[in-house]
Amino acid sequence: MYYKSYFLLLVLVTFIGACGPDVPDDWFNSPKYGPYSQAAVHYFLEIGLGSEFGDPTNLTVKKWASEVRIQIQGNYNQSDEEELENIIAELSELTGLSIKRVTNNANINIYFAKQADFKRYIPQYDTNNPQNGVFSTLYQGDYITKATICIEDHLVSPQRHHLLREELTQTMGLQKDSYSYQNSVFQQSPDYTPTEYSQIDKEVIRILYDKKVKPGMSKIDIENTLITTQVASN
Repeated sequence: MYYKSYFLLLVLVTFIGACGPDVPDDWFNSPKYGPYSQAAVHYFLEIGLGSEFGDPTNLTVKKWASEVRIQIQGNYNQSDEEELENIIAELSELTGLSIKRVTNNANINIYFAKQADFKRYIPQYDTNNPQNGVFSTLYQGDYITKATICIEDHLVSPQRHHLLREELTQTMGLQKDSYSYQNSVFQQSPDYTPTEYSQIDKEVIRILYDKKVKPGMSKIDIENTLITTQVASN
């Protein structure tokens, strides 16, 4: 797809970053999983376990536990910088992580570059499957420790800012695309380029960084944990 991210699994530690069924609207009004709607939990299980092109049997939670330090490089402009600051502020609030922009010692590097140069920054990039936005992540076990993002520098907004938000959010651990919601930043179709988090996007990010959701958890683990939380709160 024109703007779709992709992944490659390399020796179980490196990924380059789908589609799902429609979810009934009334699920938003059915809080069966603690503070989260049933729709958000369903969506999280769709996009938040494993990776699009990784090992299909490794469907577990991946997330950061350390400070996130982001450096932007390449052919970016002031508008990109301002958008990045907005995304950092939103992700900081939604995840509870310490996320900041730096000029060195980054553990997330964002490059605005030509597609022909993507492989320079992400050696696993498949030049036979060109993309406008890609990312890779490194892990220690189920913890994300480093990421790289490449965005095609000839693009203009909203595509440019959509990709910046999508790729950066996916490096947080939500590593799949989906057709389920048109206004979601994880939307797979190139016909939709949202530049703001939808209600369900915000819920999904909060679920991932809920302290009860641990790295390495499976679908069953997550469902049991969130259901138990709801029962305990009643």
